[in-house]
Amino acid sequence: MKILILCDYFEPIRFIGASRPSDFAKCFMEQGYNVEIITFISSSWPKDDEKQNNFLMKRINVDDNPHFKRYRFFASLLSKLKKKSNSNEGKNGGNQNKKLSFLAKIKLYLKSYCSTKADIIFGKCGSRALFKEAKNDIDKVDILYTTYGGFSSVLCGKRIKRRFKRVKWIADFRDGVYYPMFVKANKYYYKYFIKRNCKQCDSIVFASNGYLNDSVLPSSFKGNISVVENGFMNFKFSKPTIHKNIIFLYAGSFYGERHLFSFFDSISKLNKLHNSLNLEIVFCGDKTSFSLFFSEAREYNVAKYIIYKGNLSKDELTHEEINADVFLISSWNYKNYSGVLPGKFFEYMAFGKPIVGCVSGDNPNSLLKEMINANKLGFCSDEIDSDENIKMFHFISDMYDSFIENGFVEYDINLNYISKYKREGQAKTILSTVIKE
Repeated sequence: MKILILCDYFEPIRFIGASRPSDFAKCFMEQGYNVEIITFISSSWPKDDEKQNNFLMKRINVDDNPHFKRYRFFASLLSKLKKKSNSNEGKNGGNQNKKLSFLAKIKLYLKSYCSTKADIIFGKCGSRALFKEAKNDIDKVDILYTTYGGFSSVLCGKRIKRRFKRVKWIADFRDGVYYPMFVKANKYYYKYFIKRNCKQCDSIVFASNGYLNDSVLPSSFKGNISVVENGFMNFKFSKPTIHKNIIFLYAGSFYGERHLFSFFDSISKLNKLHNSLNLEIVFCGDKTSFSLFFSEAREYNVAKYIIYKGNLSKDELTHEEINADVFLISSWNYKNYSGVLPGKFFEYMAFGKPIVGCVSGDNPNSLLKEMINANKLGFCSDEIDSDENIKMFHFISDMYDSFIENGFVEYDINLNYISKYKREGQAKTILSTVIKE
C-alpha cells in the first residue's frame, strides 16, 4: 500500500510544521507502507544538515519553480513594504502607546492584508506545483496524507481527490487555520478554508480538541473526524547529573501572547529570599524571541540568570535538553482561541523531566494546565488566576530546595500517561480513520 505525503515543510527544514509530517513518514515506513513525499525547499529557509533517509522524495525549489513566479513577485513587494514600514516606525519611535490616526490604521491594515495574502498566494502557487509532480504517479497511490502548515497541500489534495476519487484523503491540521485575534485581514478565506476545501476528505484530523471546536467544517460532512495530538518519536531518558546550578530551559518561539509572568515572579521572590541563586535560565531560539524573553525577565529583575544559546540545530538542542533540569513552556487560552497545545510540550515529554508552564489569556482552566497538573508532569498556571502565582512559587521553591540538597532534580515520571503520545501509536490511529481492518 502506497502513501503519498504532501507538505510545505519536511526535515531538514526547521520550521515548526516540518516535525509532524517528518515523524509520521518514518512511522508509516516502519509499519510497512510504501511512502513518497513531495515538499518544498528554499534557500532562505533555516535547515539542519541533510540526513540520509530511505524516502522516495521530490523537493520543489520555491526560488526558481515557474509555478511560484507570482509569489516571488508579491513577496518582493511585501519585503519592500515591510522595510519602509519599519523605517517609518523607527523615525516615529515612542508613539506605540498613542492612539493611531485613521491613516495609520489604514497602513496597518494594508500591512496585515499583504502579509496574510502572501500565505494565500504561496498556497495557490504551491498547490499547482505539487499537483504537477503528483499527478503522473497518482494511480499507484492508495492514501493521500496532507498536513496544514500553509495552504498548499490541502489545496492540492482537493484537486487530486476531485480527479482521482478512489484515493483515500486524510487532511491533517496541526494548527488552527483562523482566529480573530491573529488573522485581521483576508479573514473570510482563512475562516472558511476547511469548509470550502475539505468537503471530499475521507478523514479530517486535528491536533487538539480546541482546533476542532474552533474550525468551520463542511456541511453534512460524511467522512471521519478525529483528534490526534502532537507527540514524540522516542523516549530520551537520561540519568540526572550533579551540577552546580539548576537549569531551566526554554526552547522555541516567544511572541505575542506567550508570557512567563508567574514563573519570573517566582524566581524574583526566590532571589529575594536567598539573595543569590544557583540557577540558570537557558533560552534556545531566534534573536527576536530572545529579545522579548529577556525583556520580560528584566521586568522581574532576574535577567542576570538568563543565558542565550542561540537558534540551535536539532542535535545541539537535544544536547541542551538532556542537560536541563526543568523545561519551560508558554501558551495562551482565550475564549475565542482555546485548547492550544504547543508542539514543544510533547517534545519535552520524551525526556521525562518536570515541565513548568504559564498560560495567558482570558479563559481559565486551560487544556495545557489540565494535562500538566492532573498527570503530574510538573506545574502549570493560568495567568488569569492570581492564586496560582502562589502555587507556582511553592512548586519552584520546592524544586530549588531539592536541587540544592541533592545536586539534581528528583521527579517521578508518569510513564503510562506520556506513552500514549508516542508517534508510532498516533500514526496507526491516523491511518485507521481510512483503513478498514
